[in-house]
Amino acid sequence: MMQKDVVGKKPNLMVVESMFQGLVGEAKSVDQLPCLVSADQTKMFVWFCDLPVKKFTKPVLFNLVQTAENVSPACQKLVFILQRESDSYEEFKQMLSVIDAERMTKSQIGQEVKE
Repeated sequence: MMQKDVVGKKPNLMVVESMFQGLVGEAKSVDQLPCLVSADQTKMFVWFCDLPVKKFTKPVLFNLVQTAENVSPACQKLVFILQRESDSYEEFKQMLSVIDAERMTKSQIGQEVKE
């Protein structure tokens, strides 16, 4: 089972941690995803860092959506930030197209952050 925890928090910056809950109750950290909430709290930016595509599962996506809603009920948009140099870039690009994610350029993301 995957669950999210906000482990670090500044005014608009947080780290969402994916946890694996074992059968006997032990919890193990799987990954941490740095996130930023826009000043108007309508967008949450998620940086995938070096996250392997295999670890971006449906529960992780749902937990990110739930975290965005919990942080700000006004949140309407998740922006996933990938680096082209990442080994998983093409796989993420293909996977995100399945959920109708729209590709944004670096300057478009910069504009979104400023708003």
